[in-house]
Amino acid sequence: MRALSFPSVEAAKEVRRLISVSADQVEAGAQLVKQTAIVLQSVVAHFGQIGGLVGSIANSAREQAVSIEQINVSMHQMDVVTQQNAAMAEESTAIAHMLAGESEELVWLTDRFRLDQRAGRAMAGPAPKRQRKTASA
Repeated sequence: MRALSFPSVEAAKEVRRLISVSADQVEAGAQLVKQTAIVLQSVVAHFGQIGGLVGSIANSAREQAVSIEQINVSMHQMDVVTQQNAAMAEESTAIAHMLAGESEELVWLTDRFRLDQRAGRAMAGPAPKRQRKTASA
């Protein structure tokens, strides 16, 4: 019986040692799982921050697009006003040329008008042929 009990005792010691090693390995595995959970929570938190930053970037991009559209509308309005101003300036120039021609004609007519002091009546020379300047001149 002693012969049988010695291998049993040795086997029990071996089983106890294996159980102890397994318990240590399970404990180490549990620690690794806890560390992994902490790291994963940190990763999730960082992804949340990244998501928030991407959302902020998207909002800023939308705001910039709206601002650019407003600038585009303003530039178009300025272009329209500039074209209107150019047309009015052209019209004003044409009218100024026409008025200058009529002023020259009026000066010529008043220079031709002579008061005859002896007869007390007005005399006028023949008026020049008028060439009207058009608005396109």
